[in-house]
Amino acid sequence: MVHSFSNNAHKPFPASSAVPQHMATLTMKALTPQARQDCFTANQHHSIAPLHSSPIHFGQQEGTLPSGKETSTLKKTRPFAEKAWFHFKEAAWKSYRLVEEALNTLVSIGCRMALMSTFIIPMPKFVYNFIERQTFYAPIKSCSLELLENDALADKIIEYKIPMKNGSNKRVNIAAWHIPAPKDSDKPTILFSHGRHSNISHLKHYLKAFSDEGYGILAYDYPGFGNSTGKVSLENCYQSCREVSKYLSERIKEVPLERQILMGYSLGTHITSHLAAAIHDNKNNEFEGKKPKAVVLINSFPKLSDGVKHQKKQIAKNKLGLLNEKWVLNGLDYCFDTKRMKADLDTASNLEKATGLKTLVLSGTADQELNYKDAEAMTQTLQKNGHAKIAFEKMEGVAHTLKEKDCQRLIQLLAKHIK
Repeated sequence: MVHSFSNNAHKPFPASSAVPQHMATLTMKALTPQARQDCFTANQHHSIAPLHSSPIHFGQQEGTLPSGKETSTLKKTRPFAEKAWFHFKEAAWKSYRLVEEALNTLVSIGCRMALMSTFIIPMPKFVYNFIERQTFYAPIKSCSLELLENDALADKIIEYKIPMKNGSNKRVNIAAWHIPAPKDSDKPTILFSHGRHSNISHLKHYLKAFSDEGYGILAYDYPGFGNSTGKVSLENCYQSCREVSKYLSERIKEVPLERQILMGYSLGTHITSHLAAAIHDNKNNEFEGKKPKAVVLINSFPKLSDGVKHQKKQIAKNKLGLLNEKWVLNGLDYCFDTKRMKADLDTASNLEKATGLKTLVLSGTADQELNYKDAEAMTQTLQKNGHAKIAFEKMEGVAHTLKEKDCQRLIQLLAKHIK
């Protein structure tokens, strides 16, 4: 029935027709605006109820017909408002794209000028340091217990300010959060070193998962991260990890080095491996021949070149928009200068020195930033070279950033390999 009316929508109803009200309501939805007006006009001369598909608004009573002037106003007002809104959105979008292109062009020109200038004037060291701090380390400052959004967890945490002297002999404070293991628990305490774009307030799922399972956990921020004072640098990261481990051993008597699990995530895996190598070397009897219970590396990378390669692609693709990727990658190659930094961020070399420590390497198969096969190959090479205490486990479906459910898988693997 609706079909027959829509096929003849351009014709008005005959003057002698009488259409039932319920049929008229269904039918009117299929008519064009002109056909509806013809219907209204025809019904003004007949006794049947007026035809409309919905109650008439704008102050009119249901069942009454709009006057010719009001009908004309309704026809003109709504299309005009819709067109005006459409043109406004289109203009706003075009303006946004123009501004984005202009900014990206300026950044692109700046990168190219910097690259060209390197053939004439060497780039100052402070420029290297600035770029490393803002792109490779990318510290996040905002940090407080309120960010945990979990009062029960926050009540368990003990906050520390651990003193440390940096390379310039200046005193800095390392911010740390500690949840002690229950007194009746025989499980060790985890010393957690986080990734590059993070701070301890982002570790609530680790804190909760490990404390619920009876582990103690102490997480800290590198200098320049979170509430830790000082400047971001690789040497400061190394030293902060060492000082926090000593603080646990010397100030918190229940957590000697033998009851510590050195755990690192992403960039923190390299920081942790550096401490493991120093403990194994034990120069000047700094650690008195003591060793940690285990070393655990989550989503690690063998060398700087392996890790930065993925980071550069991510920065070029996601953060610099329309920039020419080739120029960006060339610029980052120059700024990071892998020849200068490779020896410093060689995780595989550190683990090779720590052959006497029980080590577990964990990598997620869904990691978009690091290739888990690199970590697997590193483990196999170390095993062939005589590191009998190292093991590798891949975590199926786990991305670079672990979620709360992934922590349960992590705890299962800890229980499997570390007794």
